[in-house]
Amino acid sequence: MGVLHTYTKVLGIEKADYNGNITIKYLMEVLQKISTDSANQLGFGHSLVRSYNLAWVLNKIKINFFRPIKIGEEITFYTWPLAPKHFTADRDYKAVDKKGNVVFVGTSVWNLIDLTKRSLTSTEIVKDIQVDYKTDRAIEGASYSRFRLSPDFVLNYSKTIRISEIDINNHVNNTNYFSYSQDVLSSQEYDKGIKELEIRFNQELHLGETLQIYSFKQNNILQVIGKKDDKDVFFTQLVLND
Repeated sequence: MGVLHTYTKVLGIEKADYNGNITIKYLMEVLQKISTDSANQLGFGHSLVRSYNLAWVLNKIKINFFRPIKIGEEITFYTWPLAPKHFTADRDYKAVDKKGNVVFVGTSVWNLIDLTKRSLTSTEIVKDIQVDYKTDRAIEGASYSRFRLSPDFVLNYSKTIRISEIDINNHVNNTNYFSYSQDVLSSQEYDKGIKELEIRFNQELHLGETLQIYSFKQNNILQVIGKKDDKDVFFTQLVLND
């Protein structure tokens, strides 16, 4: 079975920001959709993992943007999984416009969690499925930034998790974290657009919990940390355009 999954869509005004660009949250929703569709078609998607009381969750993702995506554009998205390791499964992405120009490339790492224990489990249940995995990468040698809360960070805001943010896995859907991170930007900073984005997830967020958002900005690099009860929930780094 072919491992490359393709999805073409004209992106509508209902998903645009005030600059007429498609929001990052919506792009992440598209990546979530095509990841799910690809896994289902290859035989290790929702139906299989739920039969073992497991779920796929995003561990981290990195995206390099070459330009914003405007409303009304026809974009073709590509995704493909890499062969799973013992506890992780990598998945890459690419998007091109109607002229064949690359709009962004990305890479991600996924885990399986036990829905009862809320803990990571191995990928053994998918290793025997016959898939002709690709070995080429959308971003060669991708690495993720490492940082911790320090006195340089300031508390931007706190929020209580609401029902609309909770997904089928009974935690905050990963696409919401991008909005939490972007909300610390001023309009002048936001208008620059994002050149690189990466996020690492550390803890789940559940209904009624309080999230605190801290940030530190130096030149065009913004680092965001989300915490609950002094525990790290996520780490985001945004590199803005000059």
